[in-house]
Amino acid sequence: MNRWQKLAGVFLVLLIGPLVIPVPAARGTLPVAELARAESNFIEVGEYDVHFTEAGSGDTNFLLLHGLGANAFSWRPVTATLAEVGTVIAFDRPGFGLTERPLSWEGENPYSLAGQVELALALLDKLELDSAILVAHSAGAQVALSLALEHPERVEGLVLVAPTVDTAGAPGWLRPLLNLPQIRRLGPLLVQALAPDNGVPEPGIEAAADDFGMLGATAEDADVPSVSAENWDRGLWEYTLASKEHDLAHRLTDLAVPVLVVAGDQDEVVPPEASICLAHELDANLIVLQGIGHQPHAEDPATFVEAVLRWGGFGE
Repeated sequence: MNRWQKLAGVFLVLLIGPLVIPVPAARGTLPVAELARAESNFIEVGEYDVHFTEAGSGDTNFLLLHGLGANAFSWRPVTATLAEVGTVIAFDRPGFGLTERPLSWEGENPYSLAGQVELALALLDKLELDSAILVAHSAGAQVALSLALEHPERVEGLVLVAPTVDTAGAPGWLRPLLNLPQIRRLGPLLVQALAPDNGVPEPGIEAAADDFGMLGATAEDADVPSVSAENWDRGLWEYTLASKEHDLAHRLTDLAVPVLVVAGDQDEVVPPEASICLAHELDANLIVLQGIGHQPHAEDPATFVEAVLRWGGFGE
């Protein structure tokens, strides 16, 4: 066998091998039904089963959108207090928590930004909520901002918590490579390898964990780690593949609803300077909490809720 034949053999192995290598399911996962908690609710929205929690009642509605790797339970520290003034709905965005992780679909990709906006709007319809205040953490802010821009009549206001406006997920130069058939097939193995065993990032790698969708297991939601549910790896991989450039940053001046930006001065994932700049650009109210990191709602829930209620004019 000459050198060129050897090179051709290596090329074929690299080309075909990833397409035939078995991709085992992630270990240690459980069916969604076994991970549900007392406050869990499931509702069929379009083609998918969506997991959500609901508390309170009244004319004011809050729709809570978690960040990457978190879930509806991550809002537990503030849900009860917000429920004293209205109805509070927290749901798991596609790819996270206990919401169904489809592996095939018709129409809009449920993991894409447009698909998540579509799902949030459909959830409001399904729950017969005409409008809501959207409270969104980190990458959840992209969904909230998109919904407010496209359907301002459904949004009474925005509370953006340590918000990220730029596209999440893989950088633009890497996405064509990720979409190669060989890489698409092996992607779940990659995210399995990157995830910590319990879904909780080691200290000092929060920013990297946030990029890969593993941040969010706080003391309040650690009983439902980010890597517990069946197909978590495949859902996270589809979420990563669906990320792409968007024009949110160029449309912010079109926003026509009141906005509150909440940041922590110790945030190492979204620098407080970025939140301050965003608040100025939106002409929004701004609260910077001292000694607080990336999750103000979990780290100082009392101050967080007080700021939200004061901004919203509740109890005045």
